[in-house]
Amino acid sequence: MDQVSNILGNILSIEEGSPEVIDTRPKTIKRKSLELDFSTFWNSDKKTEEDSEENEDDSNMSVASVPPANSGSSSSQYMADKLMEKALAMIIPTEIHDYQTTKIIEDRIAIQKQRPGLSFNIMQKNSNMLHQRNSSNYVMINSIIQFFNWDDTYFTIGVLLIITHIILKPLLLTVAPLVFVLANVIIPHYLLVYPPDATQKYLDVNPVPANLPLGKYKIAKPVPLFSREFFLNLTDTQNFMRYYIDSYDFIVWITRDYLYFKDEQVSSLVLLLMLGTIIMNFYTVPILFEFALNHVRFVKISMILSIWLFVIMLHPNNRGSLLEWLYNEDTRLNFQNYVNKVEAKLIGLLEENEPGSEDDSIYVEIFELQKLDLGTKIWEFIGFTPNFYTANTSTRQYNSSISKDEDNTPEGPKYLRIPRKDTLNEILPPKTYEFVGSWTIDYNVTSWVEQNLIKDLVIIDDDEKWAYDYTEDDEITTDVFRRRRWIRKVTRSKTA
Repeated sequence: MDQVSNILGNILSIEEGSPEVIDTRPKTIKRKSLELDFSTFWNSDKKTEEDSEENEDDSNMSVASVPPANSGSSSSQYMADKLMEKALAMIIPTEIHDYQTTKIIEDRIAIQKQRPGLSFNIMQKNSNMLHQRNSSNYVMINSIIQFFNWDDTYFTIGVLLIITHIILKPLLLTVAPLVFVLANVIIPHYLLVYPPDATQKYLDVNPVPANLPLGKYKIAKPVPLFSREFFLNLTDTQNFMRYYIDSYDFIVWITRDYLYFKDEQVSSLVLLLMLGTIIMNFYTVPILFEFALNHVRFVKISMILSIWLFVIMLHPNNRGSLLEWLYNEDTRLNFQNYVNKVEAKLIGLLEENEPGSEDDSIYVEIFELQKLDLGTKIWEFIGFTPNFYTANTSTRQYNSSISKDEDNTPEGPKYLRIPRKDTLNEILPPKTYEFVGSWTIDYNVTSWVEQNLIKDLVIIDDDEKWAYDYTEDDEITTDVFRRRRWIRKVTRSKTA
């Protein structure tokens, strides 16, 4: 390992070429005739940078390109790259993959042999060149973010009106790219050469360009290294990477239970649904397309309303309420239970039980218990417990009796605490059993209340799916509890 560290240290100490030189000599402005020889595009970066710097102001300092390396430095760089490849081959272990992944990696290795190998110098050079040319991309991304965030109300409404006109007149799509180039490239650069009078009040009269060229033309070029815009591009690259990371993680998270045969029944069901959708599209898509052609006005109005409604929902005044609803625990549980029900029904259609075979699967239950704080009127979470804790349970009766004594508080040593867990993940299956699926709420409250013989002790809320009860002392309500039942399927463990 010491040898590998020494090799890496030697590689990192190798520098390519000579240090960069700053050229501060004034440059003469010389117009050149129009060249249509496209072979000039393939010239070196030095030629491109010199041509683009002809219009640089004399006060700005530009970085000259690095002189070409001699044969000695080239051979040193070649040896450094080879040493890097050998060092990586020694450090990185050989991983064992499945057949499909191994085949993909082998194909990538075969194709990569036609390209330069891993080199820190090439990576740094290409990275700098990319960041020098990313300004327009990040300006566009920031404009999209400002549009959805309503940072400028007039800008957002203006873009929505443009989208509305394009939907009403799809022919505008053919001129939209040309208008974009005119508005963002040609007209601004024309006004640089023929600037309007800044003393005019633009609210009274439109800006009138000058009759004579008063400024210098400016050709788009990469931003200079170590300029403020370069570091802005570098920072945006760092931050916008998070969007890709979050999108990738979200896609993997939402598909991991359905597409990778984690549960063979679920993935098989998804496979059948996709095949059925493919076949159905051959018959339904032509019908829908014909309907859209015959009802163009309805389709356009629907698209316009959907886009406007979506952007309005993202307004800061509405976004908070929307996110609060999305992140609400009840919303998540309701959606999860709905998905579980649909999944269970569809899987039930695929299950084939042989005649005479016994199903050794059973369900276990747990109760989510909450208590009402009479002062704040807020339900306090107690925990998940196998005890439904109604007024007829011995634990509840004992705790109610000792709570009348001023010397014994619910936190006192004589208070009986029921077995409970803070989360469902802490609950273990019975011995010799293992869980199947996930926890779901039992929405048939009346059924489990009758099974536990507590129908006369609780009040059932069919809307919220809770069973309530309370304790009175001298006609004063002292304790108010509610509980709901969670169930989960278990089956005999294969290793039991």
